[in-house]
Amino acid sequence: MAEVLHPAWPVPARPADHISGADTHVTARRDLEFHDAVFAVAGHRRLNDAWRAIRSQVYLFLLIRIGVSDDAYAEHIAAEHRELADVLTARDEQSALRLFAEHRWHAATPVAGQILPLSPKLQVAPLPSQTRPF
Repeated sequence: MAEVLHPAWPVPARPADHISGADTHVTARRDLEFHDAVFAVAGHRRLNDAWRAIRSQVYLFLLIRIGVSDDAYAEHIAAEHRELADVLTARDEQSALRLFAEHRWHAATPVAGQILPLSPKLQVAPLPSQTRPF
């Protein structure tokens, strides 16, 4: 599943095939595999432990996210992951912080849009500054 672009950086071998969109569970699992690699490469035991503690909830979130998606999630997530891998490999901290903020926003907003009508006190945070919506 992974090739090594950097001695310690596994990323999906073929971004175009990273997530097919044909099967929601396969899509969610492949999405999680990318995140598994990010946390493993970080080399931070407590961070990796925290990820492992919430991984199953993130999987369920992704199933919901994919189910409510009308933004071609499966088409853009592989490119988004590749871009994140590139800035991490380059150790470009500022770009990584910006792209991860965008990544979280792109993940959460469609789900929030589904629950906001049920919870009027909640609000969707604006897209982080200097981002490009998909």
